[in-house]
Amino acid sequence: MRNRILAAAAATVSMVATLTLVAPAIALAQSDQAGIQEPVTLSDAELRSFAAAALGVKRVADSYLPILAEMQSFEEKSRVESAAYSEIKQIVENEGITVSRFNEILTLASASPDLADRIRSHMHPPR
Repeated sequence: MRNRILAAAAATVSMVATLTLVAPAIALAQSDQAGIQEPVTLSDAELRSFAAAALGVKRVADSYLPILAEMQSFEEKSRVESAAYSEIKQIVENEGITVSRFNEILTLASASPDLADRIRSHMHPPR
């Protein structure tokens, strides 16, 4: 379970980078094509929660992944993974969503440029 959460954290880091850097270019390139429709309805409130959680997960992943990459012993890695898992789980749940729902939205966002745009708008609200 912890490894799945850490994999989700790494995927979140990648997704956040994609949402902020790459997705606008992809969306422009796909503007003449029919986009993938979201199979479920996601409210703006849920997307705001997801966006806040994703940014928190990215901060945790950014701090733990380099440490994990340097560790040699299984025991040390396990201890650090456990700490990272606890922080990630708390961040996600503090935003009012479950870890499984977070992962579901993450998967949907990776397949839907429109959904990625909606999430990105909550990550960087207009000033």
